[in-house]
Amino acid sequence: MKCPVGSQKPNCPSDKELESFLCGTLESQRAAEIEGHLEECTRCEVGCSEVGRIFCGLPQEVQQTLLQVREDEKAVAEAQTNDDY
Repeated sequence: MKCPVGSQKPNCPSDKELESFLCGTLESQRAAEIEGHLEECTRCEVGCSEVGRIFCGLPQEVQQTLLQVREDEKAVAEAQTNDDY
């Protein structure tokens, strides 16, 4: 049963996670979890659809730049995590 649009389940991914899911930058296990969640949650499914539609409407160069920024953010976060050890 899908949750109503506008409601959020406690296990809904964050907006940032949904963006990463759409960009293909999540770890495969988390991506699979979100994919399963989208089958059950209308709110997240609609959110992904809207973001995907906007992203796909951008010029190719802009899409590539946004994807690169996301990869750079991921690399910085990983480096900071490694520095903590």
